[in-house]
Amino acid sequence: MLQKLILLIISAIFLTGCGAAAPDEFKSEAAVTSRFQYEADEADLEMSVAGSSAIPADPESSPEASEAEYFLFDTYTNSVADDNGLTLLYESQTQASFVSADEGRSAWVEEILEGILRNFAEDSSNLHEYAREFVESNGTEYFYSYSNYQQLGVARHDETVVSLISLSSIYSGGSHPNSVQTAYNLDIQNRRLLRLEDVIDGSRAGELADLVRSGVDERFAFIDGGNGLFADYADTISVSMSYGNMTPYWYLNDVGLVIFYNQYELGPYAAGIIKVELPYGALEGILLEEYLPAEPDGTPGDLLLRDDIAGRNAIPVTIEPEGQTLLVGVEGTVHQVQLSEVMWLEDTPVAQDLLFSALTLGQDDILEITGGYDDASRSFAIEFTNGAGERRIYYLHDGELSEEP
Repeated sequence: MLQKLILLIISAIFLTGCGAAAPDEFKSEAAVTSRFQYEADEADLEMSVAGSSAIPADPESSPEASEAEYFLFDTYTNSVADDNGLTLLYESQTQASFVSADEGRSAWVEEILEGILRNFAEDSSNLHEYAREFVESNGTEYFYSYSNYQQLGVARHDETVVSLISLSSIYSGGSHPNSVQTAYNLDIQNRRLLRLEDVIDGSRAGELADLVRSGVDERFAFIDGGNGLFADYADTISVSMSYGNMTPYWYLNDVGLVIFYNQYELGPYAAGIIKVELPYGALEGILLEEYLPAEPDGTPGDLLLRDDIAGRNAIPVTIEPEGQTLLVGVEGTVHQVQLSEVMWLEDTPVAQDLLFSALTLGQDDILEITGGYDDASRSFAIEFTNGAGERRIYYLHDGELSEEP
């Protein structure tokens, strides 16, 4: 998703792990309340709900709960210092909650999200201990604060598949942090995590391997005949595409199937995370038909500002605890809706933090966006697909909703 936006995932905060000064938001204790509040001794993990909003003073006047299925995202940041005030660890994590009218489905997805949070907390606890031991043994002369950053996003969200992407950066000494991408592909109807074997025709696995190899070769084809990858990179690809033991590093988006390899799998650190995006049109007969995106239904759909929520189902999206509220409604039906904060590099919007992702919003739904958007220094983008299959973007800036950046 976010095909028209250039997605920039935590590259700015990677600088901290390389010894640069920590961003201001990490210089204080927890900047945002976490669903899992990290404690140095990890004796307990305290939970609170991400993306929640204030309850109206008069519950009887509250609108009906929406039947929409959606994710809310929030960012947790924290720093952990020793008794002398030395910062041992910076951490930042995108934390998600899931809402669905299907309580069983909601509970299942929430369980997956809780697992992601627990893994992050465990990594942070280990990093804190490693940092403490390093300082005790070696002093502070060669110590740079350790860091644990994780950003979560949604690559595809429809009636068949939800593909969640997690990108982590961990610094525990040395010249640079290490980045690791993982994916969680959810069969949302049957409540199961999908393997690559579940979505392809096993008899065509060899063809898929060839497509992946060609994609890597094309990306790393250098004029001098070399490609800068490890000598056995082709063998690694073949093994990862062996049916019955296929790579877990894949996901589906609105363009196609993405196979990816983390740092040091196919090449050195400088090669980064290597991704091959295979369009759905190139996967005919390989990808099972039930995992192809649904054809557009032709129903009209658009976004617009509304004056009130009377008679509609409000979905609260809290950007800041306080501030004005903007009501973004739907005309008709819209699909695969995502709200993100963006920064601008000259005239190019760069998506930073994902705030909201919904399967479908209808005529009776309304996004109740509170705080932050009316700050003239901040910009947001809402992407959606209409019934004609067209991907469109609106921008939120200084209290306005516009198709113009």
